[in-house]
Amino acid sequence: MSKMLRNFAGFAFLFGLLAGSHAQAANLNYSGTMSFELGALPSLVFSGSDTGVSVSSGGGHFALDASVFTVQSGLASSLFTGVPTIDGLSFTITNGAGTFSGAGGGTMPLQGNAKVTLLKGFATLTVPLALVGAGGPVNPVAATASNTLTAKLAGIYITATNAKWTSGVAKITAITQQLPSGTFVNTVTRTGYDNRTATSHKGRIQLVAPLRVTTNVAGSLAAFVTMTLDFVPEPGTLLLLGAGALGLGIIGIRRR
Repeated sequence: MSKMLRNFAGFAFLFGLLAGSHAQAANLNYSGTMSFELGALPSLVFSGSDTGVSVSSGGGHFALDASVFTVQSGLASSLFTGVPTIDGLSFTITNGAGTFSGAGGGTMPLQGNAKVTLLKGFATLTVPLALVGAGGPVNPVAATASNTLTAKLAGIYITATNAKWTSGVAKITAITQQLPSGTFVNTVTRTGYDNRTATSHKGRIQLVAPLRVTTNVAGSLAAFVTMTLDFVPEPGTLLLLGAGALGLGIIGIRRR
């Protein structure tokens, strides 16, 4: 083997090792979706992506930039025919900066609002979403001054009680539904997961932020915001890993 070839093999092998060790705290790209679900209505789903996200070796901690997920949309009024008093729902949503401690979840507030049209257009309430995913308990059972927002108009009010993001179980209790036989009280849950690999942190993580919406005209509704992220290596990292594999192959050929 020529000296130049040996030098290349050593160079490629060295960079492959560096890339492999750096994968413990790698910069990864991701693409994902965010969905907003209110009661039994169809989810509003929108997408986002980013590059060069630093993921740490200690449990896969990562941070997300603001304004990755942005949507201005609404649900068709025909979807509300079976929902008493609610006639329309529209959203203006973007995400703030977020920090997540791997599988333990984290905080990332939403920015924007939801506009709820009530009583055949008699009133439109603007519900701020700044507390969604911003913190609070995992299970929003009791409302406190720090995790509740209230919108009021013409004697009608909507109170939103939030909690932080979690990749575990998000639970909302005391959800009421008016039935002919009386008031039915229910508990609603959604479950996230973290299926990323322990070393490279590639793979999918799903985080859920619960939101209880209470009104004085339609009882209480469960709302969930779900964020699903797929992490993949940056192209440069893949090239370095390939160079490392090539270097190992050349060294093996030389030994034979």
